[in-house]
Amino acid sequence: PSGDIKEIIGSAHSLKSASGLLGLKYVHDYAEKIEYAAKGLQENNSNNLESLRKDYEGLQESFSSIEGYLLTEMEKAKAFKRLVMPHTFNPRLWRVLLSYSL
Repeated sequence: PSGDIKEIIGSAHSLKSASGLLGLKYVHDYAEKIEYAAKGLQENNSNNLESLRKDYEGLQESFSSIEGYLLTEMEKAKAFKRLVMPHTFNPRLWRVLLSYSL
């Protein structure tokens, strides 16, 4: 159905953008290929279905190879957010940290 193809195009486009910002070249490249293959399917070019499947498998492999790294970085970001967000600070710690500014 065309709704499924539109969802694939939108998801691939979002993944392409995010992975490009993060410098994840292989993920970006596969997401771009999937986006264009899905656009071809939307235009009734049935040759793109096999290409779409192949690129999806490549995307899965690329993502699997960096998944552990991404999860580790996400945990670091969560820890950093907990550390720097004022509403999470102990008031004493907040005063100590402020005393070191300027």
